[in-house]
Amino acid sequence: MRLNRKEKNEFRNRVEEAVNSNWNEIPDASIKIDTSLLEELIFQTEHIWYGGKQVTIKFPIWTGPFLRKFDLTSVSFDDVLWNKKAFQTICNVSLEIDENQDCDLSYTNAKIDFRKAF
Repeated sequence: MRLNRKEKNEFRNRVEEAVNSNWNEIPDASIKIDTSLLEELIFQTEHIWYGGKQVTIKFPIWTGPFLRKFDLTSVSFDDVLWNKKAFQTICNVSLEIDENQDCDLSYTNAKIDFRKAF
C-alpha cells in the first residue's frame, strides 16, 4: 500500500492515539501490520547515487513508546542511517519530523544489526 505524505501522517496519528488510549489492554509486540506498510510508516526512504550505484537509505521518523506494542520482528533495519544530520546532508533532503525528535525504539522487539547500517 502506497500512501502519500498526508495520508501517512493521518494514519500515524490515528494509530498512536488508539494505542495510547488502550495502552494497558494491548500486550507488547501483539499488533501485527503488513511489513511493507509498517516500514513505509516508520522510515523516510531516499534513493541516491553512492559509490557509482543507486542505493536506498532509510531514516526512522516514526518512533516512540507506542511502537513496543507492535511486532517489529519482520521490519528490516538494514541500510538505516542513524544520524539525522548525515541523512539530511547525504540525501540533500529535510526530514519529515521535528529536528528535536529522537529515535525511540526502546522495549521493542526490533531486530537491529548495526553492521548492516548505512
